[in-house]
Amino acid sequence: MQSISMMARRRTAGVFALILTIGVLFPTALAASQSGVRGIRHAGTLIVGSDIPHAAVWIDGQYSGMAPLSVQLPFGYYTVSVEARGYQEFRQVVDHRADTRVDARLTRRPTHTLRVTASVPSAQVYVNGELRGVAPGSYTLPQGRHEVIVRASGHEPFRGWIDMRSPSRFHAELIPQRATLTLDLPPALAGHRPHAESVRIELNGRPVQSGTVSVSPGSHRVRYSSGAFLVEQEIFVEAGRHYHIRPLLELVVR
Repeated sequence: MQSISMMARRRTAGVFALILTIGVLFPTALAASQSGVRGIRHAGTLIVGSDIPHAAVWIDGQYSGMAPLSVQLPFGYYTVSVEARGYQEFRQVVDHRADTRVDARLTRRPTHTLRVTASVPSAQVYVNGELRGVAPGSYTLPQGRHEVIVRASGHEPFRGWIDMRSPSRFHAELIPQRATLTLDLPPALAGHRPHAESVRIELNGRPVQSGTVSVSPGSHRVRYSSGAFLVEQEIFVEAGRHYHIRPLLELVVR
């Protein structure tokens, strides 16, 4: 039993001596192996450049900034899109395994002439939210879909979309803005239906009901009558404004 125990001790000592010897003879190899495991990279730098300054960069459908752009991303596949007004979209799928660079070269989109006319002279013309001039006028636009808005004072804005694939025309028929009138009953009669029904309201000579009506800008004549009571007045209203009209019967004591 004692001899077996001594043999076990010798084997254990031999193994320890072997490990110690390897550590002494190859310290650099062991350190390099351990540091290599700890230093495995899981992300890298993705750099996106463009020949058009400040082009918009989208990564996997999310806006990421303007070119030139540098971002840290985990390794993997990404779809990089670069866009600039007047240019065709650049798109590339990137296998991002180390520091990666994408250089986008954008191609200018074909342009066409858009002729804009309007029913109101000198109406302002907006294309994609930007003021481009007045109607009538001709404007050079890149091929594609554009929003056109025509505005004129005292008129409702005219909006429309146009798909520019060839020289095109756009006409805006502007509608004048209207004013609104709220025709109220005299305060003393507002809560008494039988008496309220006896009040006759006329707008430009035509009977109307109490409430809100829409009228064109300009002069209008309003008339309230009930029995011997009569009040009539000409009023002037402006486009886009709202007016309250209420007849008052006052007793003045001096």
